[in-house]
Amino acid sequence: RSFSKLNAVGGYLTITLVVAFVFFAIVGWLLGEQSATSFSTANVMPDFGTTYFATFAWLLLAVAGAEVAGTYITEVDKPARTFPRGVIIATLLVAAAYIIGSIAVSLVASPEALEKAGLASSEYVVYQILSENFGLNGAIAVRLLAAVLFVASVGGFVVWMESPIRAMFADVPKGTFPRFLTKKDGNGTLKNALWLQAAVLLVLIAVPLIGIGGVESFFTLVTNMTALSLVIPYIILVVAYIVFRHRKMAASFTMLKANTSAYTAAGVTLALSFAAYFGAGLDYVMGTESTGEAIRLVLETYAGPILLIAVGYGYVWLHKRRYLANEEKRAA
Repeated sequence: RSFSKLNAVGGYLTITLVVAFVFFAIVGWLLGEQSATSFSTANVMPDFGTTYFATFAWLLLAVAGAEVAGTYITEVDKPARTFPRGVIIATLLVAAAYIIGSIAVSLVASPEALEKAGLASSEYVVYQILSENFGLNGAIAVRLLAAVLFVASVGGFVVWMESPIRAMFADVPKGTFPRFLTKKDGNGTLKNALWLQAAVLLVLIAVPLIGIGGVESFFTLVTNMTALSLVIPYIILVVAYIVFRHRKMAASFTMLKANTSAYTAAGVTLALSFAAYFGAGLDYVMGTESTGEAIRLVLETYAGPILLIAVGYGYVWLHKRRYLANEEKRAA
């Protein structure tokens, strides 16, 4: 609850900074500030290569959160009406922010400047450039942005880590997972599961640090792996949705009532998810100087998710065998 409040404050501050950036970027251009990017038909048309499809992974990462909100649906007033509206409104806001924000960034900084700044620093560079265009201290603007992002990230990451744990362990049939993981405290928080998750994350973060050249490389690797790992659940969820829809299973609420609309939306989502997953991975590997380096990057990108899925299926198989064995003993 405490971090949810911090997350809300960070969210409002982030929106304020984004709106301010877009507003002053457009105002500066209207007042005569030359656009840093040359807009032309050739520039705005995408190149349908691996980099283009890799951006889908980033877009899915940007809209991640709707499924997290689903874990609290029982605490929402009139969820059958409120939850779909919330998801649709959030999606439209994110889409608008991306389109308008991309235009604003292009007005302030050129693609060359962003590429030179790097993935970890480009966000700060555009605020610095915009501030200096208006005669303000760019260093102060960067520190202000860093402070807001710190508050928003701490609150957001804690809520983001807790919600999937709640969804995974809270509502499953008794005996599916060890009692240690499903034990709750007085507030309903799965503390043991969270501590275990923290330990696993520390290991996963520590292992790639071996051989990583610097903070920029580490940040790029973690962001790419995060984006890729988020795509897999979307693929699984869409496939499950198609199966459940085909079986005409009852749902507490429905966003798309017509089967044609539902299957079309599911098909598009599935296609984009596959394009994101394989596009991002291939783009990460493209440009390597040796076959050995390419193989290492492929394993680094895809082996982790595949291994985790295999472990999950292995656990389900063992649990099913134990369940059937217990049923046989009871029958005997």
